[in-house]
Amino acid sequence: MKPDTSIGPAPQQDTSPDHEKATGLQHTGKPYKKLLIEIASVCLVLAVAIYFIFGASAKSPAPASSTPITSTSLSPTAINPTPTTKAGNSFPTNLPKLQILGITQNNSSVKITFKPVRGAKDYRIMDVSEPIIAKYAGMAHLSGGPFLTNADGTLVVPIRQGGNGPSTIDIPYPQIEWNLLEDEQPHTLIVQAVNQLGPVPPGNLYTDNNGYVKQHQGTAITLGMNEGPTPDGHVSINGQGPSTNNPKPIAQSLPIIVQPNPNYHAIPSTSSATQTFFDTFPDSEAASFKQTAKDPEGGTAIYTLNAGTNNAWTIQYKGADIQDSYPMIEGGHFMDVLFDGGTPGTGIPLHVQFGSMSMTPGPTANFSSGRVLHITTEIDLHQDGRRWLGIEVAPANDPLTSHDEEGGSINHSDKALFLDTFSDICTLSLFTGPSAGSGSPPKSDPIWGAIGQADHVCDISNVYTGGGINLDNRGKLDLFISQTHAALFINGKLMVESNIPGGLPFTQAKVYFTHYVYHTGNDINELKQYRPWEKFWINYFHWSDERHWDNMGFEVLPTSVAANSATWQRLVALPNPIAPKYAPSGTGSTGNGNTTNTSPSGSTMAANIPWRSLA
Repeated sequence: MKPDTSIGPAPQQDTSPDHEKATGLQHTGKPYKKLLIEIASVCLVLAVAIYFIFGASAKSPAPASSTPITSTSLSPTAINPTPTTKAGNSFPTNLPKLQILGITQNNSSVKITFKPVRGAKDYRIMDVSEPIIAKYAGMAHLSGGPFLTNADGTLVVPIRQGGNGPSTIDIPYPQIEWNLLEDEQPHTLIVQAVNQLGPVPPGNLYTDNNGYVKQHQGTAITLGMNEGPTPDGHVSINGQGPSTNNPKPIAQSLPIIVQPNPNYHAIPSTSSATQTFFDTFPDSEAASFKQTAKDPEGGTAIYTLNAGTNNAWTIQYKGADIQDSYPMIEGGHFMDVLFDGGTPGTGIPLHVQFGSMSMTPGPTANFSSGRVLHITTEIDLHQDGRRWLGIEVAPANDPLTSHDEEGGSINHSDKALFLDTFSDICTLSLFTGPSAGSGSPPKSDPIWGAIGQADHVCDISNVYTGGGINLDNRGKLDLFISQTHAALFINGKLMVESNIPGGLPFTQAKVYFTHYVYHTGNDINELKQYRPWEKFWINYFHWSDERHWDNMGFEVLPTSVAANSATWQRLVALPNPIAPKYAPSGTGSTGNGNTTNTSPSGSTMAANIPWRSLA
């Protein structure tokens, strides 16, 4: 679906240096977060005028008001359209075998890695007890080769450099994270290679003014969520192809028995940790969501989660369409959908704002006297220059009032530390006070990602072999902060560390986890020009972004236990993958053939994430 420039402002080409950074034209300077300040007000005035002139001719009506957030209203089977066919309850018995390479257990999910199948357009997992639900792998854009390949031309997994394979490739990713294990019991799953991309749920697609593409019987609040009924008879998760697709299997694994490891927790990472806060988001928490404030004109909404408990959160949306942006818990993890721009019906232009969803725990952390603050989260890290993730800390007695440091004050003192992660860079910025008078942007001291600091730029492609694996497959971020030093790990690998010049001006902190979406009105043209492989955002969900979070929190560590990055790395090691356990009908398997290549002995990366040698 192409953008309708008759509704709201026409997408404009951003030619600022920050735009060049975000689109990969250069790697110096700070990644942009908004259009040039001096033209923003002019654009806003013009946009409002265009919106009022053309708004009455919108192709679709604005969505109805959202229903209250409850576990039943979020059920994918509670929304229309009804599938036009029924999914079969049996599996083929005469297909070529898909080979499972390893299973990595988390506390409420597993990652299943398998050998790529020649000719596969996608992969999916189904539970034999509930085969109507199908979760797809989706596409990954891999760069940094040439990659090592098998004799049939498929990539060796774990993905690595070497051989005569391609240097850049777009493939359905040979790994799926299966989340529907909240009951902690064994489940029998089957993995299939299929001949089409998984379908996108048609009931969750939207028009250019955030209306429903396909009208519902009743009200749903699932616009922008990539889970729901599809015409092939399934409830499809993470489909990235046309809704009319009806994927057929071309290869199939033997049935495997999987079970999460509920005892695995990232925090506490050691027995000496104190001030621990950690949430695994069990489904039982979903009923505790409450919306406590809502301002459509201001583009803000506030929710609480687990209020009055030790796992209390405050969730705040800003610069957002708060009718169609929403948080939820499902499958043992937290999810959010974020639309930037105005809320339909307010007259405020859509798709042109600095939108954010920020989560902050109720407790604060004190890391004075040389102690170390460790912050962790799991989240899918597939991003572009207008969709990114952040972790922020601010003085405990001076919480953030804004996450947009370029738009004015961020809190009373303008003191904070901001980490932002993009597809090919991360930045760390220390704010030490107002840059000018009251209300001015804070004075910034870029620590990572600044001009002339190439050694302090972290490139996620070093871990993901190309800007993030795929969507709905989480990576793990671990940020360690002392008053004088900071280090970032991604999936257990040290990405960047450095001293903090002058030191942090505070040691009692409030922690934030933030999802950003900025001015998506410019996104489609930029993606087509610079990232044409991002078909999912270009074709379907171009005005919004969905993220999956889990296992989030923080702890404070004594220096005697966590003195440096070498000790920190041992605290954030990933679970080791294990060999698949086959269901009784699958005994007699020849094992996990992957030509003659095997996973590195003792590697925590094996069968979990792709890897690119830095040599």
